[in-house]
Amino acid sequence: GIRTLPIRLGENGESIVAPLSETPRRAAAAFAADSRDEFFDDFIGSRLDAVKWIVTGGRYRIGDSALRLANGWHDRVTSLRNFSPGRTLEARLHFSSGGGYQKVGFFTQDILPLNGLLFDTIEYDATRSFNVRDDEMTAVVWVNGEMKYYPFKIKKDREHTVRIEWKTSGAGFLVDGKEVVRVDRAPSVACPVSVYNDRAKDYYVDWV
Repeated sequence: GIRTLPIRLGENGESIVAPLSETPRRAAAAFAADSRDEFFDDFIGSRLDAVKWIVTGGRYRIGDSALRLANGWHDRVTSLRNFSPGRTLEARLHFSSGGGYQKVGFFTQDILPLNGLLFDTIEYDATRSFNVRDDEMTAVVWVNGEMKYYPFKIKKDREHTVRIEWKTSGAGFLVDGKEVVRVDRAPSVACPVSVYNDRAKDYYVDWV
């Protein structure tokens, strides 16, 4: 969950929800970025909450109190809200081994220059060529189009609770309560939350 409000209220107190037909950029712009109430979704029911999320690619299914992004190509859901530094993102999910991308975090994927803070299962070696290993993944930091990655050890094919602590001076990445990466750089612009699957295996998310 994140400390923020999932909807914006109009002048008369009515809920204002960006329609799913809007692009992610326009939908995100329809919501204010600064509020301290909670944003949370444990994916109860059979449909994605249209107040909180927009499907920005691929296929998804909700069942057994979990969001499943099907194996395939660019399966992604994005929050309708943007979030600013000072927020903390926490999610319970199941990272798979086997190559490709499974991401969760703050990310302006549809708006250039790219900005974001992400957990990502794709790994790189020092030359940035692909070097996928089943005992590693990366914390990825995008700031105004410049990407830096920070690998760390993790056991995949099981559930983990991940946490991103976003501050103006940097960010912390935690897995199951243990800090795995701390950086002194972070985006200064507001970003939506993105959950993304581009692996041969399904990606399960219990809650965000």
